[in-house]
Amino acid sequence: MANELFFAGNPDNESGLTVTADVYDRAGTLVSSGISCSEVGTTAIYLGDMPASGPGSYLVRYFDGGSFRAQGELMWDGERVVTGNPAVDISEGAETILEALRLIRAEAAGKLLVSGNLVRIRDAADTRDRITATVDTNGQRYTVITDAG
Repeated sequence: MANELFFAGNPDNESGLTVTADVYDRAGTLVSSGISCSEVGTTAIYLGDMPASGPGSYLVRYFDGGSFRAQGELMWDGERVVTGNPAVDISEGAETILEALRLIRAEAAGKLLVSGNLVRIRDAADTRDRITATVDTNGQRYTVITDAG
C-alpha cells in the first residue's frame, strides 16, 4: 500500500505535526492504530499507508500526538482507494473504469472496419480506432492495440 491515508491540515498552523492515523472497519473494530503519516515538505499534507484489509468502507481518525485532528471515510477495494470517479478509479492494471467503458462501448457498438487480417473498431464519434487487431485465418486476434484515451 502507498499513501492512501490523506490528512490535509491548515498550512498556517498545522505544518510540522506528528500525525498518526487509526483505521476502523464499519463495525467500529480497530483495524490498525498509530499509522505514521509523513508530511509532504512543509505543506501540512500528510500521507500514510492503508493497512492490508479486505474491501469495504473504513473510518480513519487522524491525531497529532494524543490530540484528535480529523476523521473521514475511506472506501477500499482491498488494494486501492475507491473514489467513485470513473476517470480515476482503476479497473484493471493501470486502466481506469472510464477507459474500460470506452473500449467496451466500442467493442459493443462501434463501427467495424476489416481490411485483410486487420480489424479496426471505431469510437462512438467515428474519430479514432479504439481497438486495432491483427487476426489469423480463423478470425482469432493475435495482436491487439487499444486506445482508450
